[in-house]
Amino acid sequence: MNTHSFIQFYELITASVEGTITPEQFSVLKRILREDPQALLLYAEYMAIVTHLRTYEGSEEPAALEDSGLDMELWRALADTEKTAESIAIEKPLPEPESNREAAPTTTSKISKLSIYSLILSSAALFLLIAYAYFLPAASEPVVGRLNKTIAAKWKLTAGQIAPGNDLYAGPLGLVEGYAEIYTQNGSQLILEAPVEVDLESDSQLFLRKGRLTVKIKPGANHYIVRTSSASVVDFGTEFGVYVDPDNRTLTEVYDGQVELRSGSDPLRAGEVLKLSRGQGGLADAEGRLRRKENLSNLFVRSEEFDVKYTALEGSAYQRWLAYSYQVRRNPDLVLYYPFLKTDAFQNTLSNYAVSGEGTLSGTFGGTFGISNFTDPSWTSGRWPEKAALQFDRAHRNCVSAGPSSELDLTGQITLAAWVRCPESNKGGHLYSCRTEEGINYQFGCFSKEDPYYAGKLQFLRTDDAFSPVVYSSGQYRWTSEWTFLAVTHDTQTVRFYINGTLFESVPFVSTIQPVSARLFIGDVPAAGGKTFGYAAFHGLIDEMAIFKRVLSEGEIREMYEAGKP
Repeated sequence: MNTHSFIQFYELITASVEGTITPEQFSVLKRILREDPQALLLYAEYMAIVTHLRTYEGSEEPAALEDSGLDMELWRALADTEKTAESIAIEKPLPEPESNREAAPTTTSKISKLSIYSLILSSAALFLLIAYAYFLPAASEPVVGRLNKTIAAKWKLTAGQIAPGNDLYAGPLGLVEGYAEIYTQNGSQLILEAPVEVDLESDSQLFLRKGRLTVKIKPGANHYIVRTSSASVVDFGTEFGVYVDPDNRTLTEVYDGQVELRSGSDPLRAGEVLKLSRGQGGLADAEGRLRRKENLSNLFVRSEEFDVKYTALEGSAYQRWLAYSYQVRRNPDLVLYYPFLKTDAFQNTLSNYAVSGEGTLSGTFGGTFGISNFTDPSWTSGRWPEKAALQFDRAHRNCVSAGPSSELDLTGQITLAAWVRCPESNKGGHLYSCRTEEGINYQFGCFSKEDPYYAGKLQFLRTDDAFSPVVYSSGQYRWTSEWTFLAVTHDTQTVRFYINGTLFESVPFVSTIQPVSARLFIGDVPAAGGKTFGYAAFHGLIDEMAIFKRVLSEGEIREMYEAGKP
């Protein structure tokens, strides 16, 4: 038990004796006594002192104290000294005498020896407890780590005194809100994401009670172990995440290197072992049964994301958007996400940053599909100087494509979003679509008022007949030269168009089409049936786009706009 833990424990038992303990505090006290033998011993000693003091209250002579476990020679020596001491005269002035009377003499009274004995006993017991807390732990318990950085952190109970830079000792730690970064003595980095409760056991081991964390070990460190009630995750120099969910299951994802997921809380007595490598995940149920589990990466905040979030606390609009983009990437319903980062501008492909699809669905520039010959768009500046964007030229039929993939062939709930800028008069066109000549899983477009066919309307297509007119907004949007955030949702019953985070128009549209295997096209669409669609190709800039396999709420779309507006 470290100093911080002892202070919390002492406050709890004091409140218990005084009768002021709250139900929440009582629950915490029970847990500490159940799990910490040292705390249980201190509690027994403390309560023994209280019990004896209450027993002697009002008695002429105190009974024998040998059973209390106290140092009897010390207490009796103090008591004998007090008993043989001379009475102390205390001057008590009487009421002011009348002028014709002599001054009244002072009187002498004796202090009860038994009350002094009890006071000595109580004070000495308190001194014993405080000395035990502040001197013994400091001398016997090593530092297991240090709190490095926090983001909007709120700690459980009296642990709120913890601040960045503080040393951490073995014992419980609970984070109610925010994030925290801890460096252990062996060089491991821990990222805690609230709500989470852990017991720090050593510089290379902890017990995770609930919540999630990630561990990253510096090169040369031997290992780090995360124990839970049903399993142990044993690492051999790597990066991984561990989550204890509300059903008391243990889930782990490996980002680099190898780990072993072992059944049972004791890593040395595992009945079953599951070896996991980079990109693999595992699950241990409440009984410790193990199996492989995919798509767990979106559960965890890794060190890179933590650093971005920390920088965004007092950073620029770009840094705040970048921190939000990490949040978007981990959305489990996100299928494809092209944020158009500056690093992307040095290549002729687009990387999919959706965590669930990481390493897949990269966008390829140009290409030939059917009778359509596409060319590469050009990189340019995005919404901020630190960002990139793609410029599409209608005359040259610039296009980017991805797939085909069943992940893209969505015909149920869907949300499509993109930041666009169309500075010229002949603006807009097909933003992106997943289609073939035979069918269209979805297509999203925006057109200027000068467009001879669509006159400033927003477009959403979903049909098994490539030439069927489907859904256009009745309202017309007048473009400016500013960046505009466009989004559309379809729940198979109603299409909703959004402009800059606000609902622009709802259009009833029932769709029950079957998906077709198709590529995703950005900026243009392939010609169908010998007919060219060059007149509707997109002309302008695109900076960030996303596809979700569910309908985002109006609040979520508004949040995307607020986070991304320049």
